[in-house]
Amino acid sequence: MDFGSLQIATLWRLTKDGVVRRAVVVDGDRPRLVIVEADAIVQWERFAITAELRKRAVELQRDLRKRGWVDAEAAQ
Repeated sequence: MDFGSLQIATLWRLTKDGVVRRAVVVDGDRPRLVIVEADAIVQWERFAITAELRKRAVELQRDLRKRGWVDAEAAQ
């Protein structure tokens, strides 16, 4: 399988009850937002433009923080 040239970056890392959840951007033909929790993909979304991805990532992060998730670096 050839996935071509992909770039991957972590947007944020949150933790709750010892579980880490992170948002990863996969930039290829269409930007993708991948949410990974405990090393398993729990959500995957594609976007037409990066601005839409960024908006969605901010919404998800805000919602998670309301539910008690905190920055992984601050929790250590």
